[in-house]
Amino acid sequence: MEQVAEIKTHAAEEEYFALERANRDAKHEYFGGKIVAMAGAELVHNAICANVIGELRNEIVRKKKKCLVLTSDQRVKGRRSGGEVGYFYPDVVVACGEPELAGSAPRTLLNPSIVVEVLSKTNSGQELMEKLKFYREIESLSDALFVDSESISVLHFERASEKEWRVRFFDSLDEKIIIASQEIELAMSEIYRGAETAKNADRVKQS
Repeated sequence: MEQVAEIKTHAAEEEYFALERANRDAKHEYFGGKIVAMAGAELVHNAICANVIGELRNEIVRKKKKCLVLTSDQRVKGRRSGGEVGYFYPDVVVACGEPELAGSAPRTLLNPSIVVEVLSKTNSGQELMEKLKFYREIESLSDALFVDSESISVLHFERASEKEWRVRFFDSLDEKIIIASQEIELAMSEIYRGAETAKNADRVKQS
């Protein structure tokens, strides 16, 4: 999903959930006191998301891991070090072990193991830094991937300890991303399979 625009700033958590309940056909994220509307994405964004989901599922099945691979309809909860709460719809979520859920439908996942965000022109650098502040405080989270849809570029944040994260950068289709926490690997060539075709289609002006 891509961000569209801020609906409200200085919003309370209760206001966010009231909006989510009143607009079940739409999605919103909440962080930094802001409520942000989400919208559909371009073809290349969707193609990369589908590739990541497929690769993660294949690896999890192959390694016989007790994990669920979930789509961008799954909301997750994050919390900054100061206690500020955020709610997000990552493009892909992996939950290993027994899922912990909270709230009423649609329920919020509390213990994601892996989150993947596909970056686009509307949700790049600033959003990455904002979301990282919340993601890194989720105790269950071991890995966060930020995948660029405009170029071959992936940032892999891997938890090294309770407060320390390692960052790795990948920019070659020949590379593989190792997710050591689950003993799985993702080939960059598979993540970006068909991406150039989708990107070219996105560039074609509608008549």
